[in-house]
Amino acid sequence: MIEGNFNDRGELKEFEVFRDSLKDGSKGPEMVWIPAGSFQMGDIQGDGDDDEKPVHEVSVDHFAIGKYQVTFEQYDKFAEATGKDKPDDEAWGRDKRPVINVSWDDATAYAKWLSKQTGYIYRLPTEAEWEYMARAGTTTRYCFGDDESSLGDYAWYNDNSSGKTHPVGEKKPNAWGIYDVHG
Repeated sequence: MIEGNFNDRGELKEFEVFRDSLKDGSKGPEMVWIPAGSFQMGDIQGDGDDDEKPVHEVSVDHFAIGKYQVTFEQYDKFAEATGKDKPDDEAWGRDKRPVINVSWDDATAYAKWLSKQTGYIYRLPTEAEWEYMARAGTTTRYCFGDDESSLGDYAWYNDNSSGKTHPVGEKKPNAWGIYDVHG
């Protein structure tokens, strides 16, 4: 059962955080309800790669996406339940760190498992959904503006991560409450 505040059409309110229940009674990942909308997709600053051009308008329907990246803790529960091997953490730690060393097939299998566990459809976001969510209504280089000096407040990257992953949610979220969209 989805928990949260609903609007008069029975849909979750924009940016509402919710968690579906798994069959064992535990909670699934924290999800955020993203509103439908349109945006300019691609290299809107004009200095990106060729595969980010041409810039074009894209519309997306409302969807939900994880508030945080999938963690080892979440993925390991799936691996144990399905008999899959747990991915290597590169000796950086597991628990609340984002899962690494998984393939697209592994990620898709995890989403299908969540669907079976909750009775709701889970899937990977489309490229357009991901960019729309990451931008969070902005047209700047980053979700927080164009000033790269603030990047460390929002993301782990080469200069501040010591070359390894860190637990999710330690930096600031974008305007829609999604963490770790840069880095």
